[in-house]
Amino acid sequence: MQKLTAFLLSLFFAAIACAGQFSDVEGFWLIQDTDNGNKPESIVYVYQYGGAYYCKMVAIYDENTGKIDDTIANPKERADGISGKPFLCGLDFIWGLTPDGGRLSGSVIDPSSGSIYDCYVWYSKSVGKLAVRGEWFIFGQTQYWVKIAEKDIGVKSVLDVKGFKPNIPNSARN
Repeated sequence: MQKLTAFLLSLFFAAIACAGQFSDVEGFWLIQDTDNGNKPESIVYVYQYGGAYYCKMVAIYDENTGKIDDTIANPKERADGISGKPFLCGLDFIWGLTPDGGRLSGSVIDPSSGSIYDCYVWYSKSVGKLAVRGEWFIFGQTQYWVKIAEKDIGVKSVLDVKGFKPNIPNSARN
């Protein structure tokens, strides 16, 4: 009985350690246009729900003005490649991220094509950014997202993130 209790306690503490290991990925992240001088493109909110992590688009910058123009409270742009053409803001485009070694693994959808890829997320201490990698077989691309403080967002409706529930595209549900 003592061995069973010790084993269960070790599993419990390992689960707590794993959960804390990825707490630095939660929060607001800025996606920049690396092809265009690192101009801000959008803001994503990474949150945990039901034991997995999700990435929800919460704001999109206007490429001409550089100001937030599209928000979760007032969505405009649609994901044309996804069945039903849902709004981009409010969509969980990365979902089901669970611990996989020193990173999280799940799925990502390309909003313009509807294609679904494997996704890996980890906090890169060497560059001080969130690394987000989409892969198809051995081919892939890694983006680095910058942590953004709530005070720097400037749009109150974007900050109202309490009680988010996953909004996964219908085409991605099994």
